[in-house]
Amino acid sequence: MANPRLIVVLGMHRSGTSAVTRALQVLNVELGDKLMPAADGDNPKGFFEDTEIYALNVDMLQALEIDWFSLAPVDEHGVESLRNKGYFLRAVELIKAKCESAPVFGFKDPRIAKLLPFWKAVFDHCQFGVSYVVTVRHPRSVANSLVKRNGFDLEKGYLLWLEYVLRIAAWTAGQRCAYVDYDRLVEQPVAQLKRLAKALALKVNKPALADYKNGFLDQTLRHTVYTRADLEVDSLCPPLAHEVYCAICDLADPGALASASLNKTQVAKWIAEFSRLKTTLAYVDRLSADDTVRRQNLEFLNTQVTELKAETVARGQWGLDLDKVIAERDGQLAGLHRSLAAGAGEISHLTGAVAERDITLAELGSRIAHIQAEGRQVNQDHAAAANQLVLNAASERATLVDQLEVARLSLQASEQDKFKLLNDHFLRERELNAGYIELQERQREAERVWAAKSVEQDLLAAQERRLLQAQIDVARSAVASAETARLEFVTESSRRERLLHENFVTAQTDLQLAGEQWASKQAEFERLLAAERAQLSGQIESVRQSLQAALEEKLKLSEQHSSQERELFNSGTQREREFNETIASLQVALRQLEKDWTDEVAQRDVLIAQGQSTLISQTQAANDAVQSLQRQLD
Repeated sequence: MANPRLIVVLGMHRSGTSAVTRALQVLNVELGDKLMPAADGDNPKGFFEDTEIYALNVDMLQALEIDWFSLAPVDEHGVESLRNKGYFLRAVELIKAKCESAPVFGFKDPRIAKLLPFWKAVFDHCQFGVSYVVTVRHPRSVANSLVKRNGFDLEKGYLLWLEYVLRIAAWTAGQRCAYVDYDRLVEQPVAQLKRLAKALALKVNKPALADYKNGFLDQTLRHTVYTRADLEVDSLCPPLAHEVYCAICDLADPGALASASLNKTQVAKWIAEFSRLKTTLAYVDRLSADDTVRRQNLEFLNTQVTELKAETVARGQWGLDLDKVIAERDGQLAGLHRSLAAGAGEISHLTGAVAERDITLAELGSRIAHIQAEGRQVNQDHAAAANQLVLNAASERATLVDQLEVARLSLQASEQDKFKLLNDHFLRERELNAGYIELQERQREAERVWAAKSVEQDLLAAQERRLLQAQIDVARSAVASAETARLEFVTESSRRERLLHENFVTAQTDLQLAGEQWASKQAEFERLLAAERAQLSGQIESVRQSLQAALEEKLKLSEQHSSQERELFNSGTQREREFNETIASLQVALRQLEKDWTDEVAQRDVLIAQGQSTLISQTQAANDAVQSLQRQLD
């Protein structure tokens, strides 16, 4: 089987290698199924480059630490370095795989020209029949395209074109090679493809030629067309580039032989002259690298600037939206200010009303203070009467103590045989004292103690009455005096209560207008009632203390008066029960009076009057009970 045939398209970047490679399909050349896709703005019709060969070329340039736009050539040392790194075997296997299924396989990558010493060694090793197609384009068109796509200077574009073309000329000398002018191909595709087919010994596929001419080629993609004379007046173009271009244009001329090649001697002179610029070219590469970094930084900065501009625009729109929101808020605030102004008027009016109400409350406060003063006077009168009662009881107690002491001395001899019984009574007396102390503590806590008295305390109270019977004659005058004082107190209290009632009736109308302000004053009236209740409890306590003192003395004479005590026991128990019921009724009336104070304001004055009336009647009942007890004791 004959060795596969390989067609390699060579040329500088932006010199029309894609269009020439696409033309190979018209000559039935296989390009493979892994072609690089088209790119808008760079090569909209397609690159027609094998992606695997492209990737290998990029890797090898990176291994040599250069790029396609480097002016430094790849020499024998570079090729040896690629061999040592395993790229030679990789390239051989790749190109064999591409060619094994196609009688004629073609490919292109402008980087091939840069790496041509390496690839020529691969082709020789594989023993392929290799033909080269060299694409020719005006150096100024190539340089302009590089300026537009890559941002290179025109001088850099000229030097790159010269370096690529000289390497191609040097490594294809003596090889089967065809030169194709890109501008002529676009203008005369049929003639140029027939000429190329003749040079490569291939046949033209007429339907494919028609599709290439009418469907692929596009005059609008060729933006500039220059002549040889344009290079003569271009001061940026190196003279060597002008000379080399003129020589290869002659080879691409339709009248030239299809497989003609450059003169090796002339090519050697060009290479020698270009090599003298090796130091300068290395310096240009360093400057280019620095410029590339600067360009990348500039692109990054431009990207940031673009993003910042977009953000600024967005923020400007946000600011406009914010202004609208602020305007709406300002309108709302203006409405609120108007509402506040109207509310201020209402507040001013209400303030006047409150001032008038304050004046009314001040007047009510003055009246209430007057009522409180009268209440304090009533309390003082109660206290004076209670103190007088206590003094009288103390005097009577002292008299009783003296009389009891005389009786004890006179009966001491006869009571020796009853010592044990007296000792029991003494122990009983201690128990009664302890019970009384407990009762006294409970009375200070609350009215609950009076309702919770035990049967034992009732018995003790009955014993108090029995013991008190023998001494009631002595206390009769004191009780009468106390009764007289109590009647005077009741009369005075009634008079002052009537005055208090009249004051409350007068203040009722004002209190109703005051509304909720009356609640703060209510506590003062409640404290007044509590004080009256405490004073009454104090009076009852004073009487009880007097009775307890008499009890302590009468216990010593209990044996002498046993029969009389039994008779008085039942009577005293009944009287004590009546007395306790009277006190309980008084406590119930006081609690009811306290509860009534929390009812409606319109009924409070009536409830106060009822409570006061109840207090008077209960006090009278207590006095009547004491008088009845005294009569029975007599």
